[in-house]
Order: sequence, then structure tokens, then C-alpha cells
Amino acid sequence: MPIAEGGWNKQLASDSMKNVWMKLKDLRPAFRKLNNRDFKGISDRITTARASLRNIQEIISITYTNDLADEELEILQQLEKWSLIEEKALHQKSKATWIRLGDTNTKYFSVVMKERQQRKQITVLTSLFGTRLTEPPDIQREIILFYKSLTGTATTTLDVVNMNTMKKGSTLSHSQKIALCTDVTA
Repeated sequence: MPIAEGGWNKQLASDSMKNVWMKLKDLRPAFRKLNNRDFKGISDRITTARASLRNIQEIISITYTNDLADEELEILQQLEKWSLIEEKALHQKSKATWIRLGDTNTKYFSVVMKERQQRKQITVLTSLFGTRLTEPPDIQREIILFYKSLTGTATTTLDVVNMNTMKKGSTLSHSQKIALCTDVTA
């Protein structure tokens, strides 16, 4: 990494610990510049990626091509990358806040824990019949019904799969179909 090499190879003090401290202090502006250049506006990048993903998915719902699917995959990977970077940045900021406020700050701790608890809850759910559920017992009942309907029953149709859309997509050739039916050997 050229940024670190230039500053790290300098001898700034005779004492080894002071030398490390001075090197880190000397490199700080370069790392800040690097951070601002590469990671500033993460939220904007995520918003842009989500908008692009929405647009490409709307186009795919009308006309499907392999190029559009590849583009969608690329956008999804970018969105995942920037979401992970944002999550790590927020995690680092929260650690800094914990250090600054101290572990004994129970009011702050309570607020953070309450916020985390709310973030991990399903507060609104649309049922299979299209009704909006907001009460916890109704949401719980709907989730249980949904998963019970998936297990132990056979169906002749899949309501969630649009067969016309599936037929327009990529299909296997006759030789590929035969290859899938051959016996597997070790």
C-alpha cells in the first residue's frame, strides 16, 4: 500500500514507541483522504444501487434476457458490498460511542437495546390473502400457517410462480435434459 509505505519507512523519533506513535500521527491525514475518497457517501451509493436494482427488475418483469439477469446480479453484488461496508462503518461508530459514553451509562444502553429489539421485529406483514396484519398474534398465526402449508402437503400448482414468465426464460436443450437424467457415478 503506497500510502502507508511512504510514511511508515520514516524514522521520526529515537524511542521505538514514540516512533510508531509519530508515524501513525503522520499517516492520519493520508488515511483520512483515502477514506473520504473511497467511502464517503455510502448511503447515497446504496440508494443508487437500490434504485438501479428496482429499475432492472421492472425491465426483467417485462422482457427477460440473460444480459439483464447478469446486470441484475452485478447490481445485487454491488448493493451487498456497499451494505456490508455501511454496516461495518456503523458498527465502528457504535463502538466509539460506547467507549466515549462508558459501559455504566445505563440510559444509553437501554435506548440502544430497545432500538435493536425493534429492528429485529416483524411489525407489519401482508397475509397470503392480501390483508395487512399489524398485531403480533395475527402475524405469528400467519407465519405458522404459511410454513405449515409448505410442509406435508402436495400441490398441483404453484401460486407464487408465474409460469408464463418461467417459460420465457432460459430453458434446457434436449441433450441437457438427458444429461440431467443419467446415473451419477463416483
